[in-house]
Amino acid sequence: MRVANPEFLTKFVDELEGQPEHAEIAAAVEAWLNAVREIDVRTWGALAEAFDDRLSATIAFSLGRKHRLMAEFDLADSFVLVKWVGRRA
Repeated sequence: MRVANPEFLTKFVDELEGQPEHAEIAAAVEAWLNAVREIDVRTWGALAEAFDDRLSATIAFSLGRKHRLMAEFDLADSFVLVKWVGRRA
């Protein structure tokens, strides 16, 4: 699956440079990007067709102990858009 805006995450990680959690977040972001890129879009594409090409979802992911990432998955078009990343409230 294609990540539409990976530079958004790169910028976030770069802004944490020098912070104690930088290494933890950088590793979590890299793992998340790799996992998303490995999603088999053929499987999701068939599911999207069954739902008349309207299958999408916004999902929150934990990045370490204090940070969260929210991304919208568009399964019909096989892409992910990172909507927000930052500290948990």
